[in-house]
Amino acid sequence: MSDADKTVFISYRRNVASFIARAVFMDLRFGGYDAFMDVESIDAGEFDRIILNQIAARAHFLVILTPGSIERCAEPGDWLRREIEEAMRLQRNIVPLLCNGFRFTSETEKYLTGELSRLARYNSLPIYAEYFDEGMARLRHRFLKQPAPGAIIPTPVVELPIVEEKIQQAATVDTIVVPGKPALSRQPFLEQNRWNAVRIQDTMIPLLKHIALYQTAPVSAITHVAPIASIEPRKDTGKSVIHFASPAEAIRPIPLIKGGQGRIKTFLRFRYTMFERLKFAQTLDEVFPDADE
Repeated sequence: MSDADKTVFISYRRNVASFIARAVFMDLRFGGYDAFMDVESIDAGEFDRIILNQIAARAHFLVILTPGSIERCAEPGDWLRREIEEAMRLQRNIVPLLCNGFRFTSETEKYLTGELSRLARYNSLPIYAEYFDEGMARLRHRFLKQPAPGAIIPTPVVELPIVEEKIQQAATVDTIVVPGKPALSRQPFLEQNRWNAVRIQDTMIPLLKHIALYQTAPVSAITHVAPIASIEPRKDTGKSVIHFASPAEAIRPIPLIKGGQGRIKTFLRFRYTMFERLKFAQTLDEVFPDADE
């Protein structure tokens, strides 16, 4: 397999699939693939050129589909739509990853108009949270073995520094933020120095150094953080227990912007971020800049 055959572009809807996209990205990186995903907006004037050039420079195109991913594809200027259409035009090896129960149905057809109506015809791969590693093994060993019919166009030299910066941004996470109800989360997080039953992909475990607690309503803020000592499997559940190296410490609360004014609308499952962001962030939007809702 040539170097070009191990190049992947990951397309996703940020507000519903950024967590899954990052997990897929990290798995492919550990598997020796040159993967690209954009986690923070490129300046508007550069976005078209750089993103479309990365689709042209990569043999494989993964589009992560979850409930809520395709509704805006009915809009002609939608970016996810534009990325998929470009991959089709360039004849990339397109693999839809069906996550969180997404299926192609008569209901989804009304959003996949024009060229996108062909998307359901591509060989798709369901990815289940409890069998994520098995699904990724199938992706690498079967789906990414298929050639891309279209010619691969190298990244313009002038764009290489920006592309490398984006790849490093996607690869740099060291903190998991878990949501919990204020009354129920205090005992394990604040008194027992652990967090139970988290389903973390194997490729993410070596990266995580810190855990932070987001207390749901009425607090609606990140309030505590602790260093991670170990992450161990919990019996045969496919989930893990996170043990703290020292008791959690209270931090200046980092709130959800209420009233629907922020990009982060809800916080129902854990997310990844960088510990450095917790030191300076004023709101959840700044903790998770890649969650573009």
